[in-house]
Parts: sequence; C-alpha cells; structure tokens
Amino acid sequence: FMVPLAAFWIHRRGGIRELSLRLIKSPLSKKTPTQTPAVARRVFFRGSDHACHVVRPVVMFGDSLTGAGLWPEWYGPPVINRGIGGETTADALNRVQEIVALQPSKVFILLGVNDYGLAIQAVESNMRKIVTSLQEGSSGTNIYLQSILPPATVNRRPWILRVNEAFKRLAEEQHIQWVDLYELFIEGELINDKLTLDGVHLTFEGYSVWRKAIEQNLPAPTFP
Repeated sequence: FMVPLAAFWIHRRGGIRELSLRLIKSPLSKKTPTQTPAVARRVFFRGSDHACHVVRPVVMFGDSLTGAGLWPEWYGPPVINRGIGGETTADALNRVQEIVALQPSKVFILLGVNDYGLAIQAVESNMRKIVTSLQEGSSGTNIYLQSILPPATVNRRPWILRVNEAFKRLAEEQHIQWVDLYELFIEGELINDKLTLDGVHLTFEGYSVWRKAIEQNLPAPTFP
C-alpha cells in the first residue's frame, strides 16, 4: 500500500526529476556557514567561555592538531582546549580576544600549517598580532609559541622552515617561550611516519612526543 501511495505523491509533484530540482533549490539543501564544524565550534567556545569557571586556565590554542588532543583529560580542568580544525593564523587572530578574556596563566600556540602557500610575511604578521594581543590584554599570561611540525612531502619543507624561522625570531623579540617541535618529529627530511596518521594529524605516539616536550610547563598529568 505504501509504495503505490509514494508513487502517486511523487507523480502529483511532477515526477522524480521535478522533485529533485525542488530539493536542490530548497533552503534546507544550501550549506550555510553555521553548518560547518569550524563555525559551530567557534560558537560553542564563545558560549563556554562566558560560563568558564576555571580561574586563569592553561589554554591550548590552535588548529586541528590542538583540537584533537585530549588536553583536559590528560591534565585536568585547569587545561582547556581551544583548537579548531582548519584554522589559519588569520582565523585565530579573529578570535584571540576570546582567549584574552579568559586571562589564562599560560597559552600554548600551534598554528600555521593551514596557511601553507601564503606569503611568509603575512603569516608572521598574523602571529605577531596574536602574540601582542595576548601580551597587551593579558599581561600575566606566559606564552609558548610552538613550531610547525615537519611535512609529509618534500615540497612543503622550505616554506615550513622559513615560517618556523620567522616564528622563532618573533618569540625571541617578544621574550616569549619558543618550543621547537619540528626537530622532535622529523625523520630524515619528513615527519616520522610512526607519529602521524596522515602526514599532518598525530597518532597517540605523536601526542606523547608533544606532551613530553611541554609537560614541565603543564599541571601534573591525570592520565598517562
């Protein structure tokens, strides 16, 4: 009974082709910015930050590498995760005031891999603005600027090395902590295969290497 009824309903509406066109043109079928995971996560973070009861938290600030880390599980409530997949330095600059509002005790920044191909000066300028915004808006915050990790392909290596050099100079000029993750993850000229899932994102072993590099500046781990 249901099959003939469905066929009749489709026929009354002009057939399969017409119905498909209506669905394509429907507002529900259009992808809006609010449907993207990154935008949804930004909105979620804004709401969470207003309700954040952690006094002077440690903030992990970055893209999907940071976002995929289980930072609060590893180190407890003082550490909060503010990583968003796909973010560039420009994206992070747009939300740095939300980090400032938390008045964190420490901020660990890992950004840049999604800027690949942009002018080095533009990436460095965005990072400089992020750092100075934190310094001016939250003067008691210790800032840890971390290097971009090694690439999985040789052609990306020169660009990443140049960005890391610019970031390191920035850290020295601004008297903030520089964390060289690049050397910890490299094997030959590329990222160690055992530490990455796909050439960018990290395995559990990869996160263990990262954690070991910064652990002395984090609360005592609650999870191995």
